Amino acid sequence: MRLILLALSILILSACSGMMPTATLSDPSGPGKLLLTQAQTHQDNGEVDQAIALVERAVRIEPRNPYAWHRLAQLQLSKGNLHKAIQFAKRSNQFSNNNQRLKALNEKIINHVEPPL
Repeated sequence: MRLILLALSILILSACSGMMPTATLSDPSGPGKLLLTQAQTHQDNGEVDQAIALVERAVRIEPRNPYAWHRLAQLQLSKGNLHKAIQFAKRSNQFSNNNQRLKALNEKIINHVEPPL
């Protein structure tokens, strides 16, 4: 509960100052981190649709968070939605700057071979 209140406080303060927090490139942080953590719990419980909903919410809060876009790509890939997964991995790369590890993980998704129809 305290984490949720802290995340909401940060979001409100950022909105008041006219600046949204940006994700650091060393690890996921900011208000979206809690949502990503909750999404992982849902995924671990086999609740992929709920995990996707939480990560989509994280992306709405922090649209420049490369980790949130990457997680969304991973989740879509796990559901077999290759086109969406590739699209989200490319979006993650747009915001990952010089984070080579994250870019390499995204490239694995992007280079995934689509099965023939």
